[in-house]
Amino acid sequence: MKRLKISFIPGDKTIAVAAGETLLEAARGAGFELESSCGGEGTCGKCRVLVRPASGGEFEPALACQTRAFLPLEVSLRRKAAPEGLPDREATARFGDHNSTAFTPPPFPLDPLAKKIRLRLDPPTLQDNFSDLDRLDRGLRGKGVEDFTVGLNLLRKLPRALRKTRWETAVSLTRKGKHAEVIGLEAPGRGRGAFGLAVDAGTTTVVAHLLDLDGGVTLDAEARFNSQIGFGDDIIRRVIHAEEGGGKKLADLMTGDINRLTEILRKRNRISRHDLLAAVIAGNPAMIALLLRLPADYIRREPYVSPANRPGPFAAGEVGLKINPRGAVHFSPGVAGFVGGDITAGVLAAGLHLRERPALLVDIGTNGEIVLGNRDWLLACSCSAGPAFEGSGISHGTRARAGAIERVDLVDGDGVAYSTIGGERPSGICGSGLLD
Repeated sequence: MKRLKISFIPGDKTIAVAAGETLLEAARGAGFELESSCGGEGTCGKCRVLVRPASGGEFEPALACQTRAFLPLEVSLRRKAAPEGLPDREATARFGDHNSTAFTPPPFPLDPLAKKIRLRLDPPTLQDNFSDLDRLDRGLRGKGVEDFTVGLNLLRKLPRALRKTRWETAVSLTRKGKHAEVIGLEAPGRGRGAFGLAVDAGTTTVVAHLLDLDGGVTLDAEARFNSQIGFGDDIIRRVIHAEEGGGKKLADLMTGDINRLTEILRKRNRISRHDLLAAVIAGNPAMIALLLRLPADYIRREPYVSPANRPGPFAAGEVGLKINPRGAVHFSPGVAGFVGGDITAGVLAAGLHLRERPALLVDIGTNGEIVLGNRDWLLACSCSAGPAFEGSGISHGTRARAGAIERVDLVDGDGVAYSTIGGERPSGICGSGLLD
């Protein structure tokens, strides 16, 4: 297959692409995430660039999603392409500046989905010659673990592992349904403890929190834009892309985002992958279906049925997450169609289900959900919200990134004051600026 060189400026990056590839695909391959609210259909105009032959000539405007390369080209990005992650940690922190009232979450008992238990087992004798697995069972029952399973690979290692550590061991357990599973044995003191991830798999932004499961404490957090954005700002375009054969690509992009966040958190806090024993992921039903490569076709068609409101738990290796391969990946349960586990988590965190008087929970994301109710009843509905705020159909609309106008104030009668994320030159206006 013929390969052609495409050069991008600014950035001074040149890559080789297959003849006939779109400039949008080439830009992604070069690490530039051009906006494409319409998912590459050529209707939003957000991916406009300037193009000329590499041999020289005048730059001409073109839509990157509709322009295919059949000769070497030089491409000028009309404005700064979206970065891989969020603008910076300071800009990320500013998302919470508008909270005006202190919030105390409802009390939850510490009951982690995974833990490590240190055991000192009695070595076998002629008088006490129970099997190694029975001996482990006896030790765990003494710590309150009544029912557990051990996978075949670990069972094969069990006899030598117990004798190597002289019958002292730290047992890693995860919860799967009503049962526990032993997923690791190690010498006491080798690992740092039990850790987990809480992930918000948003349509626009993916956020991960690192948790100390022994103490129930959040240690760190990190966020980045969802890499699926290039296939459409709204979830329906992504579902259509999956129907047309792009399901694996979308799943790989989502697991890639979660894994990048995991690596940042893990390395920053000096935690071994082996010690990340569990993850909980919350998201709308379509995002979870795309992550797990479940058929999402029927979510977008009446009567809007999700393939699974309560999937999992699954082994991390099955999902493709880079934590302990046998660690359990749980999903916050969804409700129906377009009301997912992220809203269930919001209801729990806000204590809406405990209130005597009715209250309202509003989540304005790419999907917009509203929940009304109290401890006796809850009513939820959903609509498309984020695309309007994030630039779809707005001539100068953009996502919350460096250069986006995030705040607007009227001053001195007719005057206007504004601020941009990162203090950079204005590149568009994002949701908070539009609301102002």
